Amino acid sequence: MKKAADDEAARQAADQAAAQKAAAEQAAKDAAAAQKAADEAAAQKAADEAAARKAEEDARRKAEEEAARRRQADEEAASEDAAEALRKAEEERRAQAAEEKKRAAEEKKRAADEKKRAADEEKRKAAEEKRRADAEKQAAAAEERKRRAAERERTRARCAGWSARATRARRPAMGRRPQGYQDALNLDGGSAGALAGLSEVAFQQSQFAEAARFGERAVRAAPRNADYRVRLGMAYFKQSQYPAARVAWEEALRIQPGHPTASKYLEIVKKRMGG
Repeated sequence: MKKAADDEAARQAADQAAAQKAAAEQAAKDAAAAQKAADEAAAQKAADEAAARKAEEDARRKAEEEAARRRQADEEAASEDAAEALRKAEEERRAQAAEEKKRAAEEKKRAADEKKRAADEEKRKAAEEKRRADAEKQAAAAEERKRRAAERERTRARCAGWSARATRARRPAMGRRPQGYQDALNLDGGSAGALAGLSEVAFQQSQFAEAARFGERAVRAAPRNADYRVRLGMAYFKQSQYPAARVAWEEALRIQPGHPTASKYLEIVKKRMGG
């Protein structure tokens, strides 16, 4: 009896729990439906607001377009005189700009011409200064050449006198050099006349090696003097240096074609060398 009562109580409790569960599920469904309805309402509201904004934007755009059309119509309806005035003003502006550009170009050309004239003047002055300096340099060089020529002439005169005295003396003491030649060398270490004189004195003393040494220095000092080369060739010839003598006499003939002494001894040395 008690068991039956307990079972009945348990069944009622289960039914009650099932009823509560069903009520909860229904409540959840109702809440979901309500949320969905709220979402749909919000979406509809947003769509309505967007549509309203779009309609307002369309109306504003149409109003602006209409205003723009009216402005364009007003501009197109402007008088032809005003348009002509604008064209003339533009033409005048362009003409003025062209004139200003032309003036600027002319001014630039004038400046360039002035600059060129200044440069030409500077160039002319520089050229004049250079010509003056060259003239002074040439004058100084001519004066120096004149001085050296006079000095060489004096030296040649002294050497000629010394050579004549040495010739009259025939054979001065062996190993002695005429003091005049030595003085000339002390005065001008490259005096060709003094060197040639010393070579001649050494040759007369049969000191042919020393004669050749002084003769070589004389030739170096005066390379265009044919007589010095002839004397040098004689010094070589006396030492049996026939090839060197031949070269010296050939060079003398190249400098002074037909030189009698060089021609004579060149034939002799050729025969000594067998042609």
